Amino acid sequence: MTSVRTYLIGLIILAVAVSVFAVLWLTTYTNYTSLQVNYANLQSQYQTLQSQYNTLESNYTNLETNYSSLQNKYQILQSQYSDLQSNYTILQNRYEVLQPQYISLQDQYQQLQSRYSNLNNTYWNILTFLGYWSGSDTLPAN
Repeated sequence: MTSVRTYLIGLIILAVAVSVFAVLWLTTYTNYTSLQVNYANLQSQYQTLQSQYNTLESNYTNLETNYSSLQNKYQILQSQYSDLQSNYTILQNRYEVLQPQYISLQDQYQQLQSRYSNLNNTYWNILTFLGYWSGSDTLPAN
C-alpha cells in the first residue's frame, strides 16, 4: 500500500508538475503570440513612418530645388529691373535733351508756315495784280 500510496503521490506530483508546466507553457505561448502581434504592428508602423520620412525627404529636396530656382529667377529679375531703371534714366536724359530741340523745331515750323503764308499771299497778290486770277486756285493755261 505504501508503494501504491507513493505511486499515487508521485502521480499527483507529476500531474501537478505537468499542469504547472502546461500553464507556464500556455502563458509563455500566449505572451509569445502577443509579442509577435505587437512586433508585426510595430514593423507596420515603422514601414509607414519610413514611407512618410521618404516622402518628406523628397518634398524637402523638391522645396530646396524650387527655392534655388526661385532665387535665381529673383536675381535675374533684379538684374532686369536694374537694367530697366538704367534705360529709363538714359531715356529720360535724352528726352530732356530733345524736348528743347522739339520746342525749337515747333517754333521754326511756325515761322516757316508764317513765311509760306506770307509768300503765298504775295504770290496771289502779284497774280491778281497781273490779272491772271479768275476766281480759281489754278493758273490759266497759256
